[in-house]
Amino acid sequence: MMRQSIDIGKTRIDYDVLFGTMTKRKSIHVTPSSIKVKAPVSDDIAKVNAWVHLKRRWLFDAFLEMKAVRIDVPQRMVSGSTVRYRGRNLRMRIYNTQGVARLEYRTRFDVFIPSDIVGEARSIVARGLIEGWMKRRCSEDISRVLKERFVLEGIQIPRWRLAEFKTKWVSVRKDGTLVFDWRLIQERRSYFSDLLACI
Repeated sequence: MMRQSIDIGKTRIDYDVLFGTMTKRKSIHVTPSSIKVKAPVSDDIAKVNAWVHLKRRWLFDAFLEMKAVRIDVPQRMVSGSTVRYRGRNLRMRIYNTQGVARLEYRTRFDVFIPSDIVGEARSIVARGLIEGWMKRRCSEDISRVLKERFVLEGIQIPRWRLAEFKTKWVSVRKDGTLVFDWRLIQERRSYFSDLLACI
């Protein structure tokens, strides 16, 4: 077994290469505790590493999934819940207000909901405010990163939009449009750049 690593943006991913006499083709096995690459004994380590490099986009997504970094906004929003934002779990507090529903962010999320909204409706309003705010922040981050990646190199910025995926962070449509999962805003800032490095 040989320990290797690959840098994807600012993220370094370690993996172990296992050569087997019964292995006929290369494969990657990702678990919460390790990443193993199995290869035939006829392959050399340089060939295996080159193959892993070609699979870096898939590997990056699988790495994040297994590290359980994707934590959705809680289904039921109550005062004291934690909400993940930029790689940190932040507290949320809900207050009554006589004005309109709004959200304020400092070192935590303060959600103000009209006192005449009661029961489960309060959770629905809080969730809508949190998700709407995060989608706006995500759009700002994507615009900034795309500008750094393409404009500064004299390349036209591709079209893009937000969506919500179950098993991936970004997709490229046939017309070249980039589609990002808005929940990327819950992860560290560097993940945007790391993902673009895989496209």
